[in-house]
Amino acid sequence: MMSDVFLRIENLRKEFGATPVVNGLDLDIKQGEFVSLLGASGCGKTTTLQMIAGFEKPTSGRIWLNGKDITDVPPSKREIGIVFQNYALFPHMTVEENILFGLVLRKVDKAAQRKRLSELLDLVHLVGLEARYPRELSGGQQQRVAIARALAIKPNVLLLDEPFSNLDARLRADMQNEVKRLQIETGITTILVTHDQAEAMALSDRLAIMHKGVALQVDTPQATYDHPASRYVGNFLGNINILQADLRDVGSHVSFSANGKSLQVLNDQRLSPERCCISIRPERVRIQPQPTDCEVLLGATVTSKNYNGNSWDIGTETELGSVNINIPHHGAPTPDRGQSIVVGWNLNDMRLVHVD
Repeated sequence: MMSDVFLRIENLRKEFGATPVVNGLDLDIKQGEFVSLLGASGCGKTTTLQMIAGFEKPTSGRIWLNGKDITDVPPSKREIGIVFQNYALFPHMTVEENILFGLVLRKVDKAAQRKRLSELLDLVHLVGLEARYPRELSGGQQQRVAIARALAIKPNVLLLDEPFSNLDARLRADMQNEVKRLQIETGITTILVTHDQAEAMALSDRLAIMHKGVALQVDTPQATYDHPASRYVGNFLGNINILQADLRDVGSHVSFSANGKSLQVLNDQRLSPERCCISIRPERVRIQPQPTDCEVLLGATVTSKNYNGNSWDIGTETELGSVNINIPHHGAPTPDRGQSIVVGWNLNDMRLVHVD
């Protein structure tokens, strides 16, 4: 194993019957990293988490933790903490008893238990609530108890299985900040399973975009957003416009025509024109007053207009097909449906992406 790899998932596969749910997944995670498995329902992310925890046995492949093959190690021997979607607190136990549960099972002495409890109550901001039962706590407080319980045994890895999905929008944002704070303070290697792109981008050092049991792209949030490897990745992590243009290979670039001009886009991945398309993010497109400083200028007709509070989503039709635009809301007038406008952008704002 590479010396800087703390957790390695190697050609991992899981089949239920004849159906592969995880299909040859490879992923290396460094110690102290926060990595999110991001994807739609059924992509294999939760099954992957369960195999790391030891709750599911892989059909094939190996899992390595800190240089040790743990593929066949029982869950209780892996030193991995997990926070479930529904927190899974014991309703008949107090906050203190829930947090100390793992230490009691390990027969840790009472003095060490009290010390660890004090550390964790302070860490998760629950001092004074140790005698309460889960039913007496808010959703955010219950989540903090679940996190403290997972951290009590000082695990090597913390697994988070969609832990924010049961919280309302404001509390979810607050708890995301709390989890990131805890992760930074403890330095624990953390893997989050989520289908929420904004959540994954806000929390993660790296993302693994999963689809049909494999990771299509593993990179930092910004690199994945700015340089999606495929149309699927681009659309899952935000939205992209796919332009309808005939592409021709010209070495390190591909060329296309727009508004009577021949233009070129960098092809740094050397993708075949038959297997790729041109994309541009909606926020990279500008509208009138005519963007004369843009390298690509197209006439367009506004087809839709939606207000989001801090921005506008504007749909248009151009000679390159539908182009959606996202512009910040600064109080300035915006074009109405049916209005003819000019849209523009620069060549380096476009990306070639692989056709899925």
